[in-house]
Amino acid sequence: MRQPVTPALLHDLVVGSHAEGTTRLASGAVIEHENQILLVETDYCWQLPGDLVLPGEDLLDAVHRTAAAAGIDLDHIAGYLGHHDLLLEAGLVRTFVFAATPRPGRACHSTTVSAPYRWADIDDLPDSLAVDVLAFIHAPRVTAHDPDQAQLLSAGLRSHARGLLAAEAAIELLVGHRLWLRRTDFIDDYVETVPTLLGDIPMACVNWPAAITALDNGSLPCSSGEDQMLRLAASLADGIPVDLRDALTRLDSDNLDLLIQAALHTGGR
Repeated sequence: MRQPVTPALLHDLVVGSHAEGTTRLASGAVIEHENQILLVETDYCWQLPGDLVLPGEDLLDAVHRTAAAAGIDLDHIAGYLGHHDLLLEAGLVRTFVFAATPRPGRACHSTTVSAPYRWADIDDLPDSLAVDVLAFIHAPRVTAHDPDQAQLLSAGLRSHARGLLAAEAAIELLVGHRLWLRRTDFIDDYVETVPTLLGDIPMACVNWPAAITALDNGSLPCSSGEDQMLRLAASLADGIPVDLRDALTRLDSDNLDLLIQAALHTGGR
């Protein structure tokens, strides 16, 4: 999932991880240049450059610092690709991976950097990779939905659910959570619009079973907190079973507040 990097996304990544009890955070980068990516050797294996986020840094500060350690001056951060977790003796470390491009003329003077760094052809990566690098390189691009279209979509979803308290609560949960209605892959594949004769705003509805099936089979990648919010909304709207113990323990205070308001709405309050 390649998402545009925004302050809201960076905030959600950190807060969501802390809500799950994961506080040791790191940043990594897929730094691509002329069909090659930069790798670093650690503990006899190759991996993407990255490091723990230091006090006073944000996720992107750590990306730029680790790139600078390899002599790379980054041009810009092209997107967020996802995360991977690694259990160490000191505890779980979550590494957020970003796509980045070097500044023209500042990538390096050759295809190799002083050890332990190296440039590797994307089509010929070494076998000793610490993570599945290709999973991040080929992450599908997800663009942010246009804000005006998002407002129209929210109105259409509310219109379709009007009068059904549980369905209304599910839509408000989805709208309040914000993330899913910003993802074009979710909107294009799991939200259906229906023209209406009443006004200019078409009705819209979510194909809840298809969306939850996509979560189950891994074709709709997201964080665990985002996963649970979508499952809770689907349970309210379509009666799809959800494990409340698992769901509630993964939510931060803001999302819990949204869920409480949704629950109250189902009772007509």
